[in-house]
Amino acid sequence: MHSNKPHLVNWNNVCLPKKYAGLGLRTARDCNRALIAKLGWHMLSRSNKPWCQAFTYKYLRSDSFLSCNPTPSFSATWRSILKCRDVLHLGIRWRVGSGVQIQLWHYVWASNSKLLDFALTRIPRHLIDLLVAAIIHNSEWNLAQLTRLLPDNLLHVIAAIPLPITSHLEDTMNKLIFEAQRIRPLIITQQASKLALETKLAFEAKATLTLKTPRWVNWTPPPQHFLKLNIDGSHDHSSGKTTTGGLLHDHCGCWHHGFVINVGIATSFLAKLWGCKEGVKLAVSLGVQQLILEMDSLLAIQLIQARKVSTGAASMLLSDIFFLLDSFTSCSVHHTLREGNATVDYMASVVHNLELGTTFFPTPPMGISLILQNDCTRTMFSRN
Repeated sequence: MHSNKPHLVNWNNVCLPKKYAGLGLRTARDCNRALIAKLGWHMLSRSNKPWCQAFTYKYLRSDSFLSCNPTPSFSATWRSILKCRDVLHLGIRWRVGSGVQIQLWHYVWASNSKLLDFALTRIPRHLIDLLVAAIIHNSEWNLAQLTRLLPDNLLHVIAAIPLPITSHLEDTMNKLIFEAQRIRPLIITQQASKLALETKLAFEAKATLTLKTPRWVNWTPPPQHFLKLNIDGSHDHSSGKTTTGGLLHDHCGCWHHGFVINVGIATSFLAKLWGCKEGVKLAVSLGVQQLILEMDSLLAIQLIQARKVSTGAASMLLSDIFFLLDSFTSCSVHHTLREGNATVDYMASVVHNLELGTTFFPTPPMGISLILQNDCTRTMFSRN
């Protein structure tokens, strides 16, 4: 006899993505582990909650959440939370401040795994216990010791991690997450508010970038006794490598000082903030007192004008920029279009083959004289 009963399908097949003929449902096990792992994240980031305080008082008096070893005397709920810490480990990492807390080879800080997993050869005994602070000099990366030990692409990732010159917020956050040191809840709330502001500015910038009518654009000189710092960045989509450049002009449009930076693997937005920090730092070192800062990233300009720091990847760069801008007797920040930023746009786009780090140009480099002349003569360019 033939049966009209529906055929059952293996649940693993049902949970496959739709492109693999499944329904895209999530397994109950994965959902449960994700929700329990979220409780573990609250133990790290929202320790002021009453239930977090209760578990901390009962189980973590002399230990941290990430290093606590489960025992049979623990409650089933607490054992479940501890068991799902492996999910958290897939997504948390140290943020680099001074580097004095971070083991170079054994902690997750530059990628989604320990650097030891990417080593090209056996790590020498005298280097195996290095701290990240050992490869930082004057708030800049010094990767010479790692060039034969790690792949080039990973060195570019490390080189693009911004380092602070004014604060150690990342050290504070590391203490909260990894060492179970208590941080005032107000600090976390303030940082969340700053991140929300950056997101709001990003949406506003996107909404206001559309130009509906053609216009003529040129580089405009600063007032007499001022210098203008123009910044731009470039991103190579094939390799992920990012560069940035900066140029100080005087009121006649003449070259005062320039630089380019091979940042490493980062976004174009972060590259422009890198350039902004290094350019302002250069102006301070040259004794400039009156400065106009100009770039074609509207979001970066709005964040600098608002003087707000988020908890994102740009936080350290923005903090340093604010600190350095206070060194000038007079300083203003303006947005320009790419056509008015042509010289540094060219500089940033032709340096992808340079070594990591900063290259300074007290005089104009070869091949840039024609573009620089356009600035001096205020040549107009059409923008649609």
